[in-house]
Amino acid sequence: MHAGGGTARAASRGMKPQSILLLAAASFVALVSVEGQRAQAQDNEVELAGVATNVSGTCPSLEFTVAGHRVATHAGTEFDDGLCADLRNGRRIELEGFVQRNGVLLVREIDLRP
Repeated sequence: MHAGGGTARAASRGMKPQSILLLAAASFVALVSVEGQRAQAQDNEVELAGVATNVSGTCPSLEFTVAGHRVATHAGTEFDDGLCADLRNGRRIELEGFVQRNGVLLVREIDLRP
């Protein structure tokens, strides 16, 4: 997430800009703790980058971990620079999605990196 764009988005949601700056410096979990509540699906889009681990499931419904966060794809997930079948353990990725009530990040878009 870019701090400038995130600050504008934060202001439009009534959030404090420093929450977004902390988000950019740490991870999306910092936003959850700064706001004092669990992020809700449809309310808090997050971005995450890292290496996929513990990949399981069958396309299009995969579950895996990125930087210690549980992540899931679904039929509506958009894959850029590859296909769902290209997502394997050790693959570098960047993703955008929403944190569900159960804490799993539901992926809207995923960029597969070389």
